[in-house]
Amino acid sequence: MQYVPVIIIGAGPAGLSTAYEVQKYGLDYRLLEASSSVGQTFLAMTHKTTYGPWVNNVLRGTTWEPWGPIYRLLARTTRAEYAEYLEDYARRLHLKVALHQPVQSVTWKNGTFCVQTPKGQFETACVVNCAGYFCKPLVPKYPGSESSKIPQIHSREYRSPASVGRLIGDRGRVLVVGKKLSAGETLAELVAAGFETALSSRSPIEYWPDIWKETLTSPFILVNEWIRRHLELGRPDHLQPKMRYNQHGASLHSGQTTLYPEIAEIHEKSVSFQDGRESEFDLIVYATGYQGNFAHLAGLELPSLQENDAPSVFQLESSEIPNLFFVGLIGGASFRSEFLRGIREDARRVGEIIHMRSSFAPIPRVAPIT
Repeated sequence: MQYVPVIIIGAGPAGLSTAYEVQKYGLDYRLLEASSSVGQTFLAMTHKTTYGPWVNNVLRGTTWEPWGPIYRLLARTTRAEYAEYLEDYARRLHLKVALHQPVQSVTWKNGTFCVQTPKGQFETACVVNCAGYFCKPLVPKYPGSESSKIPQIHSREYRSPASVGRLIGDRGRVLVVGKKLSAGETLAELVAAGFETALSSRSPIEYWPDIWKETLTSPFILVNEWIRRHLELGRPDHLQPKMRYNQHGASLHSGQTTLYPEIAEIHEKSVSFQDGRESEFDLIVYATGYQGNFAHLAGLELPSLQENDAPSVFQLESSEIPNLFFVGLIGGASFRSEFLRGIREDARRVGEIIHMRSSFAPIPRVAPIT
């Protein structure tokens, strides 16, 4: 069993940011990633997925060639660009990433963690969970869904209209379930490709402003977020994921896409809805979000995970076991914690805490919090 002072789980933006902050202080660590590359979450997104301006999403420690993307700080980030950026980030900073090393379990005894992977065990004094919220799809269970012959996939499995065509043919009828950004992106691509589409939503659909408006206002939005966070004024409305009217909702308002309320039951070849309507579909795509990825922490027997499926934290550290941190957690340190611009702040804070405690090197092994 190898002893490493800090183990970081998950090589997405949260894990890479945390690795940078820990490495900056000269601490030894390992960044364990289950997949074959860093930023695998972004590679799994739909082909045309885009993110906010670069200025919102660059990580601390980023370096570029003199005439690289720095001049595009207000331009939007595509899925492929951000995945490439994360690969470059890890390479330029020489981060200690161990690929193909999924964490199978984490246990804790007498102030020491044991992290089990298929390639062996690590003993560590500190674990930072950065496994994120985009690894475990949330698929609602409707009456009849398990026995229905209609193919059903989560938006995480959707790649492009071509992938849908291979599954059901080019003229199939697709029901998208959801009302937020991933639902809108999926819907817009399918409509443009000529599929007959419908959307099921539990509540009325809301829209973000057009991309160009968001880009122009993004610097002011960042200032507003900073003020609200420091004055504890709560989560601003613009952080709620929504569709965009022109990019995603046009087919709904033209009637090209049929809008239904929540699903009541899924039959063998059709779906009935809460308003009594029923229609046949060839495919259902659930754009219904994700759950936290905490299965590998079951061995820690955290009461909060057992009761609420979410860890109890205070300032990014578990309130139940010391030296167990979470970066990228919804509501971790603030309303920004689940977003890239919040992740880089939270990673910096965790790095500072670990550095402070490492002055007693190795990181002190302490008794449980009671």
